[in-house]
Amino acid sequence: MRARGEGQILITDYLGYDHFRSPNAYGSCERFRNADVTEGSDISSAFWSRPGELSPEELARLNVKLSAGFLDGHVESYQPTDTTPMRVILRPDTGEPYPDDLGISPGLFYLPRVGLH
Repeated sequence: MRARGEGQILITDYLGYDHFRSPNAYGSCERFRNADVTEGSDISSAFWSRPGELSPEELARLNVKLSAGFLDGHVESYQPTDTTPMRVILRPDTGEPYPDDLGISPGLFYLPRVGLH
């Protein structure tokens, strides 16, 4: 049972910015225009990426169709402009996110707003 204020997303396509393997670039598990493959490793998968400025205008130009699955079993498509950027938490006890200057930051993750509370 979901507690009040919890999100509804179970799974979502990856859309991110400034991952340590593709700095200053947008990345996605879905192919998008002018993107190249960022090779995977023994512990991570390959993904599509292309350099770009971190801006709402650049995010809107990505032209990639993304999907998310929800706790009730339905799946919805969404666009990059329908997302909220979030950082990965490094220290759960304080909520501190990964700093940008560590060299291993997972960067920003864009999550669909419709499933967040």
